[in-house]
Amino acid sequence: RVGMEIEFSPKLSCRVAEITDFGSRLVDFQFSGDFNQILDELGETPLPPYIHEKLDDGERYQTVYSKQAGSVAAPTAGLHFTPELLQQIQAKGTKIVPLTLHVGLGTFRPVQAERVEDHQMHAEYYELSTESAVAINECRQRGGRVWAVGTTTVRTLETQAQQSEAGYIVQPGS
Repeated sequence: RVGMEIEFSPKLSCRVAEITDFGSRLVDFQFSGDFNQILDELGETPLPPYIHEKLDDGERYQTVYSKQAGSVAAPTAGLHFTPELLQQIQAKGTKIVPLTLHVGLGTFRPVQAERVEDHQMHAEYYELSTESAVAINECRQRGGRVWAVGTTTVRTLETQAQQSEAGYIVQPGS
């Protein structure tokens, strides 16, 4: 309920501030110390329903190319990449272009609407740099292929694509 107080530990508690349209809760945290460190100590990594084993090491549920904290879940399409595999891919002449994706908790929310058009999606944060957009556009202009790893990456590129006289151009943005 709104106003309810929840104590997770002597270092961390919260008060429910609002119930959202999605049935989620917005809370105001009260904490003593470093917030991220407290979350690492107390929290568990949320896993998608197709991963059935308990996660002993949170770092194993992360892509090797992750750079920024902020995602609720790892982009699972990239979990199989290793530093060695990425080096092999680059050695074949493929350019790897970074993109920041912060997958939201809605990724775990099942579709419950009768019609998929009525399903409400959570927003997810992405950031496509100017350098990455230029690299993608140059590749396409040369007739090369762009391989997007995962549906969230594809949705980001589709969102940032604008039609021009030369075809679709990917714009930087977030």
